[in-house]
Amino acid sequence: MKKALFLLFLVFSMSCFSQGDKYVYASAKWGNKLTCLFYLNDQNPEAKYANDKDYELKNNKGEVMYFKHEMQFVNYLANQGWEFIHIVNKRAIQSGSETVFYFRKPQSEFTQEELNKIIKKE
Repeated sequence: MKKALFLLFLVFSMSCFSQGDKYVYASAKWGNKLTCLFYLNDQNPEAKYANDKDYELKNNKGEVMYFKHEMQFVNYLANQGWEFIHIVNKRAIQSGSETVFYFRKPQSEFTQEELNKIIKKE
């Protein structure tokens, strides 16, 4: 009985102090001309001054992807391993009707090269 309690205590303490997954966060919103604007956090600190073309979602060939509805790019990103975590409709905060979708993806699903591009380590 003491061994069982000791093992239970040991497993419980290991789970309490173990580190959780680390995530990369991103946001996406509906762009002009049926595109998705996809922003990785810290991708560009001056993003509000950047051109929207720099953030359009592109396929593996580098071609801009077009979507008929916002939910299509949300589903596409979910199929790419991004977990949908939150949605904000800025109409409630300020004038205009912009909806922003927030995503996260565990760092373990990225290759080291992709992580270096995101974190900008060289």
